[in-house]
Amino acid sequence: MNLCCRSALLALCFPVALWAQENPPDPRASDLLRHLRDELPAIRDTLRDRDAAPDRSWFGGKGSFQDDIDGYLDEALDLVLPRTYRAARDRLTGIDRLIVEKQKAQAALKLDMTLAPEAAAAPPAEEAGPLDGIGRLFTGEEKGPATREDLAQEIAALEAEIAALRAERQQVIDGFRRTLAESYQLQLDGRQAEALLYQVNGGDLVDAVAVASILTDLEGQLRGILADASATVPEVREQYLGVAVLTRMIIARLQAQHLQHYDDRYLPALDELKAENRRIRQESEKVLAEAGTPDHRAAVEANIRILDQVEGAIDLYRNVLVERRDKTAIALRAAEQDARVAMNTLNTFSVAMNFDAVVTGSIREFAALSELTAPDLLPLDDSQMYQQFLDISRQLPGS
Repeated sequence: MNLCCRSALLALCFPVALWAQENPPDPRASDLLRHLRDELPAIRDTLRDRDAAPDRSWFGGKGSFQDDIDGYLDEALDLVLPRTYRAARDRLTGIDRLIVEKQKAQAALKLDMTLAPEAAAAPPAEEAGPLDGIGRLFTGEEKGPATREDLAQEIAALEAEIAALRAERQQVIDGFRRTLAESYQLQLDGRQAEALLYQVNGGDLVDAVAVASILTDLEGQLRGILADASATVPEVREQYLGVAVLTRMIIARLQAQHLQHYDDRYLPALDELKAENRRIRQESEKVLAEAGTPDHRAAVEANIRILDQVEGAIDLYRNVLVERRDKTAIALRAAEQDARVAMNTLNTFSVAMNFDAVVTGSIREFAALSELTAPDLLPLDDSQMYQQFLDISRQLPGS
């Protein structure tokens, strides 16, 4: 399942009208469009400062400006990243913990049940006096040892609670599936949805699908704006071309975050688990060497087989994560290249727009000058007027 943001943007090849008919506008895309439009001037200024700054300096160099840019992009991502996955995963793991706790309580009760007396064998309860109930309320005294029948009822009650939790757990998975299908057109069966919720990088995969879907919608809106006749004003085109640049920078930022998750969190955590598994296996080898009975040896050998299976599963899981990390690194390089090309296009457009403004102004000035003609000589037929003209001319410099 390829969840790369960039591949999802291939949907932009479809006509805007067709997209609008098949998918109603996502309000998150509109919110993001407004946000990016408002932040564009500040981001462009920061980008110029970063490009002009030295690689390193006492004031931070390019890195400090890049941190500011990442902050802008993270604010934009916060507008669109779904909370569905985290909420569903937290609820699912919480239910799992409750189920385990109740199963442990069941096991303890079953152990107590082997030692508990039958109801008929239980000592007869003393006849309660009128104040005994109040006395037990303050002293905390028990009525007597629990019988097997009492414990069986408690076990049955816990089993009913576990069944209810399992039903709730399935509801969480089904709700997660529906959200992915309705919001992001991602169809999963129950097993896939459950695996995604437990997968260590599941949140990153859902983020990629969600952001790609929203950015696809946003770029559809951009195409509609730029295709509108009123949007032919160069300044408007420049503004929305700038937003298109930012969408590509957002994709690159998301991929960079995901890549960092693999390198800083997922793979190191898996390596720690493997190291602990190997430590226990080495300990098991020592216990096996000292085992004195066939039963003990058989038990330890079974433990070693389980540990070997766990290590094999860890290796398989690591291979999956490494493959996904490598794909993410490739997607990041492609996204960064897309962003650079888009920024180059925007800068070219801006320069061309400014040049056009200068040239157009110069042409207008030249045209105005070319329309000027030398004024006709003053009508000096009147002799008095002619004399005054001569007097004034004599007083002028250069006369």
